[in-house]
Amino acid sequence: MTTPARPRLSRRVRTLVGRAFLAFFVVLMACWSWAGRPLFDEPRSVALLDRDGHLLSARVAADGQWRLTAGSAALDPRFETCLLRFEDRHFHHHPGINPVALWRAVWQNVRAWRVVSGGSTLTMQVARLARGGERTVLNKVLDMALAVGLELRFTKAEILRMHSSNAPFGGNVVGIEAACWRFFGHGPEALSWAEAATLAVLPNAPSLMHPGRQRNALRAKRDRLLDKLKADGRLTALEWSLAREEPLPSSPMPLPDRAPHLLSSLGSAQQGTLHSTLDGGLQDRATAVLDRHTQRLQADRVMNAAAVIMDIASGEVLAYVGNLRLAGGQHNGQVDLVVARRSTGSLLKPFLFAAQLDAGELLPDMLVADLPVHYDGFAPGNYDGRYQGAVPASTALARSLNVPAVRALRQHGIDRALKLFRAMGIRSLDRSAEDYGLSLILGGGETTLLEVTGAYASLARVRAEHGRSAADPARTVRDPIVLRDGPSLTGPSSLKASGAHFALEALTRVARPAEEAGWQRLAGARRIAWKTGTSYGHRDAWAVGVTEHHAIGVWCGNADGEGRPGLTGGRAAAPVLFELFGLLAPAPPPAPPHDQLVRAPVCRRSGHRAQVACPEVDTLAIPRTGSATPPCPYHRVVWCTADGSHRASAQEGGAPVRWFVLPPAMEAYYAPTDPLYHKLPPALPGALLDDVDDLMQLIYPEPGTVVLLARELDGRRGRVIAEAAHREADAVIHWHVDGNYLTSTRNGHRTALDLGPGPHRLTLSDTEGRSTTVRFRVAFPGPDR
Repeated sequence: MTTPARPRLSRRVRTLVGRAFLAFFVVLMACWSWAGRPLFDEPRSVALLDRDGHLLSARVAADGQWRLTAGSAALDPRFETCLLRFEDRHFHHHPGINPVALWRAVWQNVRAWRVVSGGSTLTMQVARLARGGERTVLNKVLDMALAVGLELRFTKAEILRMHSSNAPFGGNVVGIEAACWRFFGHGPEALSWAEAATLAVLPNAPSLMHPGRQRNALRAKRDRLLDKLKADGRLTALEWSLAREEPLPSSPMPLPDRAPHLLSSLGSAQQGTLHSTLDGGLQDRATAVLDRHTQRLQADRVMNAAAVIMDIASGEVLAYVGNLRLAGGQHNGQVDLVVARRSTGSLLKPFLFAAQLDAGELLPDMLVADLPVHYDGFAPGNYDGRYQGAVPASTALARSLNVPAVRALRQHGIDRALKLFRAMGIRSLDRSAEDYGLSLILGGGETTLLEVTGAYASLARVRAEHGRSAADPARTVRDPIVLRDGPSLTGPSSLKASGAHFALEALTRVARPAEEAGWQRLAGARRIAWKTGTSYGHRDAWAVGVTEHHAIGVWCGNADGEGRPGLTGGRAAAPVLFELFGLLAPAPPPAPPHDQLVRAPVCRRSGHRAQVACPEVDTLAIPRTGSATPPCPYHRVVWCTADGSHRASAQEGGAPVRWFVLPPAMEAYYAPTDPLYHKLPPALPGALLDDVDDLMQLIYPEPGTVVLLARELDGRRGRVIAEAAHREADAVIHWHVDGNYLTSTRNGHRTALDLGPGPHRLTLSDTEGRSTTVRFRVAFPGPDR
């Protein structure tokens, strides 16, 4: 019996089937190749995260969508369970295509004579989201091919993450990260069952229903999913009941905006996620501190303030408050004042003090001159308008006396000081030393709050690490993004630990003016080294402080530059500074840099290295470079009568006495302020003494200076107001200008000199024939100069 022949497919059918498989294979290979490329290139929202990965602030993407970059953490297990139960129960068991689901969808669509089911797997949905396009049979085939390619390229977890991060959730919300923040006010971690179920059903029809539209239909859809989960045994009866009772979110919520100014400064040319160094909790508490001071500041018409908290060891910014939240648009509340250039006030003085200590120009408590000065038309004065004559250098720094600081800058050199300030991280000082002049130390330059706080942090770091640390710029983000362009600083510090130590100690120990006394007590209790600054015209009020671990900077003022009477660092910024320090744990005091110090005898009265005439000497730790400073020039041995009323030679019954004698100019201002200062007694009539050779001194103009005179309103040339001092109270001084007698003065030795431009010689003489001569130049602005 012959076996009947099997029916054979016609050659035409075999050809068509072969071509179909070949076409599908070609499409599959193309999709394999395409699946290896970035699937989603839509613009991303700029999101700023804190150091723990929590959202601080975000901005909508360039296309108007809230589309946050997916995090690296796995999906919330509850959301994954809900999504797979609703969209693709067999997700973990198919290769991107579910033939059963496809045949079921075809059958349902044929029976209904319309599309009621697509049969798409989650992987196919990812393919459709990546490709876009209308829902056609051809596009469905391409989605299927691409889905297979995706399954070959990516893990199941990666495909789930791609779907959840790019699925539409209604309105302008794309991705689960944005959806969680917009609908529930928190991130995609630890979702409730009701929240997870809501998010799982939303991408199915985002244009038809979301929390702001068709709420009843959305809730019914969510509850049906919860019912299925309960039936599957995924939910207990209690969990199911509580989830069904949980209401839907009322309407989309705004995303967090806890560091808006930092995000604006960092993210103007960025997209995606920025991982910052900020501590989210500290950021919120620091913002609340500035909120509490808003009413106090704005009562004085001070509309803006900013603050920065930094970790000294790492240079990382822990809190960044760019402006007052309640400032509003009409008061420039959107301006980031942490990176705005403002006048430095007197904030640079500690760095100059430390540099002088390092250079051997100074000892910490050495007396420095506090006298009226005029340098090329620049006549600085102290804040209170008074002069002390002589003041310890550390006290001059703590009290922020202007005149000693200007004298110090002139002695140290503007160019040297400017290089130091830049090396410490204050890079906004980008003009020449000649352009800044001596006003640099009093606010003639500009810096930012971020830079100056970083510089103080570097000063504390230099002390802590004994000068081995570089003055690293402040860091606000862990990504390679900086607020200002500029090279990183490497290598050893420009300052020594000894200079930094004494500068910070001066800002910690020395008593402050009366209006700052309360804050000074708090600073002493917390071992805070702090400095205030006030710019010319009361436009900027600063307060910067450091402890062992943290540096804090505060700026108060008006963003538009309007000055306010009484706006000072002590009144406006210091209260904010110390409340911010109250947010941080107290730190132990740092150990002195003993390896850079030596013990030496120091005159208790003058602060200089002691010499044989100094009656009271302390053995103190001083910088090694301080060994090159001159010995005490003020204690001397003079011969006096037994009762001390007159100076007399040995032949006239005089005996040697150690006496503290300041130069005449310093003495004229110092003696009235110190009741313990005793002027030299007069010499006995006819006594022949050579123990004192500086009875007379010209205070102004100083030798070798250029006196710049402006013209009066009526066009006449201005005059030089010269001033001199004499140790003898009733002495008469005769004034000669260029060899010509001008006038004579008694007691108050001050006179006006009518001089033309050019060099001049001023000679002073008293009735005993003693004289002194000073040469200087006079110049006028304009053609007469």
